[in-house]
Amino acid sequence: MILDTTLREGLQRVGVYLPLRDRLALAEALLAAGIPELELGVLGRDGTLERLLQGLLPQTSARLWVWGRLRPEDAELAASMGARSVALCAPATADHLRVRLGWRPEELPERIFRAVTRGVQLGLEVSVGLEDASRASAEDLLRYAGAARSAGAMRVRIADTVGVLSPGEVAELVAAIRSVGLEVGFHGHDDFGMATANALAALDAGASAVDASLLGWGERAGITGTERLAAFLVARRGAPFALDRICQAARDLAGRGGIEIPDHAPVVGKAIFRCETGLHVAAIAQQPSLYEPFPPELVGATRELQAGGKIGIAGLRQILSSSTVPVEVDGELVTKVRRAAERLGRPLRPGELERLARAA
Repeated sequence: MILDTTLREGLQRVGVYLPLRDRLALAEALLAAGIPELELGVLGRDGTLERLLQGLLPQTSARLWVWGRLRPEDAELAASMGARSVALCAPATADHLRVRLGWRPEELPERIFRAVTRGVQLGLEVSVGLEDASRASAEDLLRYAGAARSAGAMRVRIADTVGVLSPGEVAELVAAIRSVGLEVGFHGHDDFGMATANALAALDAGASAVDASLLGWGERAGITGTERLAAFLVARRGAPFALDRICQAARDLAGRGGIEIPDHAPVVGKAIFRCETGLHVAAIAQQPSLYEPFPPELVGATRELQAGGKIGIAGLRQILSSSTVPVEVDGELVTKVRRAAERLGRPLRPGELERLARAA
């Protein structure tokens, strides 16, 4: 369902580096949270990959992928370090093939067949990754997928490398590739803010796995966030992920990377369960689900109802109902609270509100 690629795609974020111990801790946290597939790094580039793989294999039955080029020798390297699953990847568009690799597009099916065949001979599960698939023709993609199936691949992963697809286009593409008769994976970038919607569209169209990374980290705008996708699947589809663990892993990653999570980031932002608007405050105090998609405890957060420039009588009454200050909430007190908040440029803190209420 979710293939977390924080340790491959996520670490392509500029300026972020993790030592082996942090990579291991992150992977263990995601596995403990129920994430069924992890992509651990790049063959021949990530010097800690073999040690990371050997540290994780004895403790899990989850799929642990290593990423490599579409070459038989990369399948051999994966097998030599004890990997069980390898993603062999190449671009799917003519410009990429010619400019980057010096390959002719008509060569690609045979190259897919040779590389996958070697991986299967070595006892590996093989996924064929098709980079920039969103800008390749459907006919080419079907031909490449057919070569992968013929050689024994278990999955083709199609990549929207520059994030140009809409959810409807993703669904059509996944359905087309599924017709070949093997699993479909999806990797979608967030350049136009569509990554999470596109990942869900891929799942709904029958994809067996969609890529995600903690906090959506990756190249440029990144991909869908593991915590975002998991939260939707837990809250709306009943998925069994331990969402609080995933969110804590995301917060830990931000700390290790020296990057602050925006206050209003979906799922993990520290301000997303704060409310100041009067009618909403009153409603949430009585029945939180009226204005919350899921309880804050699910993601390791707390609810904060605040009295500020947007508060009303009902909301202020609810906030002060747990206070030890005996006060009648009326329009005059509400006006004083609003004006004080406007002077401060923020909602009142609990002590400030109680002092104002006493004075009233």
